[in-house]
Amino acid sequence: MIQILTKEWEITKEYIYEVALQQGIVQLDINDFLYAVRYRRPLLAVKVEDEALIPELCQQAFHNLDSNLSLKPSVIILNFVYGEDNPIHIEEMQALMDIFQSYNEQNIEIKWGLQSRKEFAYQRQVQLFAFGRETVEVKEIGCTDALQVWGTTFHGVEELMQYARSEQPKDGVWVGEDSERYPCFDSSDYATENRYYHNFVFASTRAELEDKLAMLENRKLLKGNYNKLYPEMHPIAYWEGDTYHPLYYTVRDQDI
Repeated sequence: MIQILTKEWEITKEYIYEVALQQGIVQLDINDFLYAVRYRRPLLAVKVEDEALIPELCQQAFHNLDSNLSLKPSVIILNFVYGEDNPIHIEEMQALMDIFQSYNEQNIEIKWGLQSRKEFAYQRQVQLFAFGRETVEVKEIGCTDALQVWGTTFHGVEELMQYARSEQPKDGVWVGEDSERYPCFDSSDYATENRYYHNFVFASTRAELEDKLAMLENRKLLKGNYNKLYPEMHPIAYWEGDTYHPLYYTVRDQDI
């Protein structure tokens, strides 16, 4: 079976739950992912699982990488999984070194990990995560200016909040909101303070939006007030909550 992911949030989710949170013999963790996305973005994830040996599955994964990606990756993370009742052979790992060498000669950095699992439907699995230097930049506009997401125009933060709270899409684009009220220090503040810090995420389906919001809820705050403007969540926007604050949003190189 072969699975290919191209959306950054899906790739991030796959890595967190299938790699970083799993116990490994050669452990890959979230820091390996954070290293890979520094000055880069997730481009593609490929999962291949079958009864074949690791080198063969690895070749299939790289073939799908080359077939589905036009941009050359600069970092590749590989995770190899085997069932406990089918231990991996040293010859399999030795054969991988030749594959690694060919990509290292192209100035592609490779990191790899190894896991075993008790309940495993296949003999072997290879997970490949590719990262490239097509960057996601942060731009800013006025909070009442129009923002385009996947060809759909939202007229300022008021319309973003409207669609987020209506739980309905606009022209097929769903909007999600993760917000926090301004700090309140006394009863007067609690009675009058109605400003919030807002993070907006976008999705093509309700299920995708729910997944993105769940991921966003668990992200650490960046600099600023309740700022979760993570490039790997692209497209994403952030507004600090007052009319004089700009709306910050992410764009890719190809969108500029």
